[in-house]
Amino acid sequence: MSRARINLPLTNFLYTLDQVALILSVDDATLRNHYIYFEGRSAGLRTGKMTARNIAPATAPPDWRVAEVHLRNYLSLKGYQVVEPKILGK
Repeated sequence: MSRARINLPLTNFLYTLDQVALILSVDDATLRNHYIYFEGRSAGLRTGKMTARNIAPATAPPDWRVAEVHLRNYLSLKGYQVVEPKILGK
């Protein structure tokens, strides 16, 4: 995978797993098996993985999200340069 500049939104954001997979250019199964630590479900260390949290109510199916800070940290650790979009007029 080549190292490239990645533009992310200005505000804090909770990314869905399919959005993270799209950003990293991997399929959903690869993302779930190799890149994500599911908080409260995964066993072992989360070293080198992004933490996903379930934001769904207890009675609903899981809705896993990755906080922007976890995505940024992961990308930085892997050598990506995270770029902030510029606001026109500032």
